[in-house]
Amino acid sequence: MAIIAAATVGLVAMSDLYAEDAKASIAAGQVRSFGNAAQSYIKDNYAAVQAVATDTAPAIIDAATLVAAGALPSDFATRNSFGQTMCVLVLEPTAGRLQALVVSEGGRSIDDLSLGGIASTIGGSGGAVYDADPAVIRGASGGWQVPAAAFDDRTNNIGRRCDGTVGNVRLAAGTPVMALWFENGATSTAFLSRDAVPGRPELNEMNTPLVLNSIQIVGDACTRLGAVARSAAGGVLSCQSGQWKAQGSSFWDDPVATYADLPSCAAGSMGQTRVAMSSTVGLGPRVYTCNGTSWAALAVDDSGNLSALGTVSAGKLLLSDSIVKGTFCPVVGQVSKVSNGEVYSCKNNVWTRAGNNFSSNTIAGYTPSNQSVSGCYAAPGYLTVTTPGYYGINVEANSYRYSGSFVSLHVTLISPGGAGVCVASENMQAGGGAGYMSPTGFCLEHLDAGTYQILVSGSDASSCSTSSLYMMFGGAARVRLLSED
Repeated sequence: MAIIAAATVGLVAMSDLYAEDAKASIAAGQVRSFGNAAQSYIKDNYAAVQAVATDTAPAIIDAATLVAAGALPSDFATRNSFGQTMCVLVLEPTAGRLQALVVSEGGRSIDDLSLGGIASTIGGSGGAVYDADPAVIRGASGGWQVPAAAFDDRTNNIGRRCDGTVGNVRLAAGTPVMALWFENGATSTAFLSRDAVPGRPELNEMNTPLVLNSIQIVGDACTRLGAVARSAAGGVLSCQSGQWKAQGSSFWDDPVATYADLPSCAAGSMGQTRVAMSSTVGLGPRVYTCNGTSWAALAVDDSGNLSALGTVSAGKLLLSDSIVKGTFCPVVGQVSKVSNGEVYSCKNNVWTRAGNNFSSNTIAGYTPSNQSVSGCYAAPGYLTVTTPGYYGINVEANSYRYSGSFVSLHVTLISPGGAGVCVASENMQAGGGAGYMSPTGFCLEHLDAGTYQILVSGSDASSCSTSSLYMMFGGAARVRLLSED
């Protein structure tokens, strides 16, 4: 018997619970139907409602008004399943924007749990005055909220309550509501629709700043890609590739570790700029921009080079690298310095001191004795180079021609390998008669150690064997090697 009694009690409890759920579901449908009817009525009579609604004194729309306008059927129950009488209060807090609320008075107070179910069943515009916090009207799932004082105990345009009795409408805890927002005659609900609603773009628009209360830290892990939050300072963050990242210009993307880590650069990414945190030569970071085909350095590149097509102007230029004078250099025109700070440039692929002042330091020379040149050559002379290096080579001669129809005179420095290194020449045209010839020349060459031949030669217009060419060197034919000052 005890078991049967317990089972009976359980069945009764389940039956009561089911009955309450059914009541809540019915009440939600009643409020939603009443709200839809009121919404249609306000749209059709927008100017009339707006004329009597103010920011503090609402216009009231009761069931009788909606039935008379054909918005509700005549047999519609004006009370919900909990015995609460429904009506609509309409405020105009901002010019041209009506704020309407379906409210309920009287009847049996509904518990907070059931109210939450009713509000959710109504939808995004559903809400309630909860016993836990009667000072606030809260939307379903906390989607919106309005101070209860905005509608509670306000003198309306006809001075009556929802049931038609004299007085102000009171918003008590335990009653459901439905929000109806209007803007310039068009319905604008109090919630933001997750999906597009055909012909209703305003349902996807926010009319107030959106505040993100989820505070995250840049670089921290996240799991929901596309999630949006903010930093402690208010910067917008989003979840990208498993990390919270700050948002900025689409042309500035995340830094990479090295130049080799930059993604491919194509026309679609032209203008994107990224930072390589370390570089192959020197200290990073380095900045690069995609020009449509490759990543171009905005300043110093990965190899430590800086390119400028125009003129570079600077108050001072610090050359941090040092070279060894006289050694090979790959790029003609480069500028560097030796260890003592003197400036050198790359000339003919050899590091040479800028200015090349070779004039005052003769380190070796050759001056032949006075002799006649008959035929092609005078007796050769020799000059020995002991220290390889870059030298200025000065060749010169003074000669007197006695005869000859066309005469040329040459002074040549010949390398140990037989190649002519530097030549000084002078020609005297036919018919010029006797006279002086003084060929001079200056060359800048790198000489290896060894013995170099100095060859003085002459010729006429016919051949070296012609006896018509006779010249006398006046003791002044010579070759000198000049080093830098």
